[in-house]
Amino acid sequence: MKRGKSFCFLLALLLTVTACDWSPVVITLHVEDAEGHNRLDPASAYFIGGDISAIYDQKFYPVEILGGPETKTYMPRFFGLQLRPDRNYGWYLVFGEFEGSEGQDISITLVWPDGTTDEIQCKHTVATPLAVSTRYKLNGKKVSPPITLVK
Repeated sequence: MKRGKSFCFLLALLLTVTACDWSPVVITLHVEDAEGHNRLDPASAYFIGGDISAIYDQKFYPVEILGGPETKTYMPRFFGLQLRPDRNYGWYLVFGEFEGSEGQDISITLVWPDGTTDEIQCKHTVATPLAVSTRYKLNGKKVSPPITLVK
């Protein structure tokens, strides 16, 4: 009987350690001007969010403005570029979602209302389910999420 309990305990421990819920990869951006005004708040005089777009994998994604926070699902679904509100941090841009269980190199180009562009690169590496790394670059320079741009 002791042996059976030990086996069940080890089996439960093994399942707990090896079970994985993969988080999707999402690129999150805050945009502000030199004075710190949020450029993505539709109610603000500084708003530029309605005319932003992204290019990924040679496809054009116009921004989609959402009205409220979304619930998070574990199955990633690709939605392109969205402008979302956050009650703590204000409005922000998000581009994704990408499969988090696979290693990949993601490169998007943001096209701003004045015609300028910024390139964001995301390198997502999966060595094992417990060894996952995601690194970001903005115009070739290493950055940490959330990425803040000054426009």
